[in-house]
Amino acid sequence: MATINESGYKTFTATAVALSQNVRVLLDSSGTVSVAGATDDWIGTVTTDVAASGRATVRLRNAPGTFFMVASAAIAVGDAISATAAGKIDDGTAEGGAMTFEALTAATADNDIIEVVAN
Repeated sequence: MATINESGYKTFTATAVALSQNVRVLLDSSGTVSVAGATDDWIGTVTTDVAASGRATVRLRNAPGTFFMVASAAIAVGDAISATAAGKIDDGTAEGGAMTFEALTAATADNDIIEVVAN
């Protein structure tokens, strides 16, 4: 019998592509994680850099509290967040998957790490 996970974190194996800390990831049918695209159904964010085929600890997207995520462009505090390519996020004006998160800190450029909260 399987057990449930109440910690909000789960470890998976990454695909043959390395993952950068704080990017959004998806789970494939093999049970491995890879970078989520703009319209992919993501499961959470990676907590550390992960080598190709390495073990990835994922902060599940339904975990309580705030998240760190990687911006793809400038984002202002209070902006609604949308998903973009390469596991990143942008303000609600970007094309991509709708997300129910709000920026708590600002980003000034691509690859800035910001704090977001589910809303």
